[in-house]
Amino acid sequence: MKMNPFLLIIAASFTIYSLLWMMIYRIGTTPKPKPPNLLQTPIETTTPEQRARGESSFIMAKEQVYGASRGGFFTLVLFGYAAIAAACAIVVFIFFRL
Repeated sequence: MKMNPFLLIIAASFTIYSLLWMMIYRIGTTPKPKPPNLLQTPIETTTPEQRARGESSFIMAKEQVYGASRGGFFTLVLFGYAAIAAACAIVVFIFFRL
């Protein structure tokens, strides 16, 4: 069975793209320790009314989240698949319309 080179390129593009995003997702979801200065620094949340009464309030930073959310990450992946599919459709339209 002879495989069409164009279909082979499309399959390779989707496979490589999928593997790269899986590696990026795996690297991005590994737990990272929080810097100690973020966990120990109090943040002042005193309102002007509290300050006028001589009160003050502080909170401790419990968690700092960096990076894209899970939904945002997978939205980027889906847009990438759509871009690859659009590029393949353009190639088919331009080169195979004869």
